[in-house]
Amino acid sequence: MGSKLRWTIPVGIAAAAVAASAVVPALTAGADAALPAVSAQQLLSRTLASDVDTFSGTVRTEADLGIPALPQSVRSSDLSSLLTGTGTMRVAKSGADKQRLSVLGSNSERTYLRDGRTAWMYDSAERKAVRTTLPQRDDRQRHEQASPDQAAKRILAELGDDSDVSVGRAGEVAGRDAYELVVEPKSAESLVGSVQVSIDAKTWMPLGLTVLPDGSADPAIDVAFSELSYAEPAADTFEFDPPKGTKVERRTAQAGDHDRKPKQARKHGHHGEPSWTKVVELGDRGSKPTGEASAYLKQLRAAGTRVTGEYGSGTMIRSRLVTLLVLDDGRMFAGAVTPSAVERAAANA
Repeated sequence: MGSKLRWTIPVGIAAAAVAASAVVPALTAGADAALPAVSAQQLLSRTLASDVDTFSGTVRTEADLGIPALPQSVRSSDLSSLLTGTGTMRVAKSGADKQRLSVLGSNSERTYLRDGRTAWMYDSAERKAVRTTLPQRDDRQRHEQASPDQAAKRILAELGDDSDVSVGRAGEVAGRDAYELVVEPKSAESLVGSVQVSIDAKTWMPLGLTVLPDGSADPAIDVAFSELSYAEPAADTFEFDPPKGTKVERRTAQAGDHDRKPKQARKHGHHGEPSWTKVVELGDRGSKPTGEASAYLKQLRAAGTRVTGEYGSGTMIRSRLVTLLVLDDGRMFAGAVTPSAVERAAANA
């Protein structure tokens, strides 16, 4: 499967799932009486202002979006593996320019590492590594966004104004006392019922993120630390020496490269429209996927219903959290919204 096709389908599903973005829930009961009362606004503002930049830990993930599982080659090769079933990540951070994230597979590991101006991506299954020299001034933290703290802060910052926010039950996450912030979309077109964010009661760093579909108590997405330390990670955590036999590609990134969005991903929505209802368009008219991408699209179409409209004809797939519209002309529209919202976006594209 080509690299572009590998990313197109997972990116659409991820955008739909998180546009909002079983293992036991991240927050376990037991700390209610021990924590001082705090208002939702206080909890939200303290969380967005938190600046913890030194930690390490293990993150457990579970996703059940209610759609056919992604092809094995996609799930084993990149962060989209976290969109299907259970997963494990190890994360570490030391300041603004040292981060490490490892996605663990059953017999493989994919690692993203940054140490100053040097960044590595290593795939043990493919025995390939990419070493990138970053620009002199570059503060990007691309793969750090996958950790619970950054994912939660990003969602809260983007969705807070279009949501009802309240304080949920207190509890523990990874042995830390934690508050729970509950964020519910105001839009009736959103398929998201609520996003529950577990927040460290001392550092205000988000520790977990649970997405519940509208009308369901079963999480569609559950991401949380299972182990966490705020101690300084060992220096060699951010070092990487390619194993013998690894094919290494060397690149030099230019300033601004990270800000360029993939050409095939386009967001649809009116100015001022809440992010809960954004729809992502992927692919181009006339594009024809091959290999596993083609086989996966056939699975999607088999799980959906044929539809026609101003956008043309295609197949509509609705799960408990995601709506996908796969058009016959090669484009796909995805969102955590109702089918009518996706059809409207497709008609206006």
